[in-house]
Amino acid sequence: MTNTPGIILGLKFVDFMGLKQYDWLGRRGKSSILEWEFFHDYYRFAGVIQIYFIISVNFLTGFFMINALWIPPLSIPTLSRMYTWFLLGNIVFKEGYVIIENRNKKKQSKKDDDPTNRWVVFGIILLEVAISIKFHKDNGNTTDDSMSPIVFYGWLLVFISIVSYYVYLRWIRKTDTELGRIAKIAIRRSPRKSASKKFD
Repeated sequence: MTNTPGIILGLKFVDFMGLKQYDWLGRRGKSSILEWEFFHDYYRFAGVIQIYFIISVNFLTGFFMINALWIPPLSIPTLSRMYTWFLLGNIVFKEGYVIIENRNKKKQSKKDDDPTNRWVVFGIILLEVAISIKFHKDNGNTTDDSMSPIVFYGWLLVFISIVSYYVYLRWIRKTDTELGRIAKIAIRRSPRKSASKKFD
């Protein structure tokens, strides 16, 4: 209940300060939800899903790791982790958005296409997951109850749907953005163009 009011107040604060809003879903200039770029560009679709996945795992490890290591919730290590993730998250979100928005521009550098902070985040997430799994057994704070079939098959259906839609956008449908990239590559590699350069 507290997240939604916080998000609304945050958006109002962004408008009040005149800060830039990141249009992750590609809603700007679209008249309906079916026109959002999120549903038509596989690159944007994968980027948004990746963010949801990282945030979800980050929240889970925040509980599991301090539980496995017997760290009090209101302690210096826990608060330091939260502040570090807050600062690092701002940098990575900005880099991810720049990659999605500028990937079709001619002057995009290789450095912008492969930022190092993203790999730092992946490494930290894997480390936290490993710590949570390593010290989970017999820590005395959790019970290993089996997952109910409704929850298991529900998440399995969500996972299959996401992967299937990505495959559809990436290799079956081939969005307009991807077709444009293929056309540009074909023009650059055209033998006729290279031959005309020789005679010039």
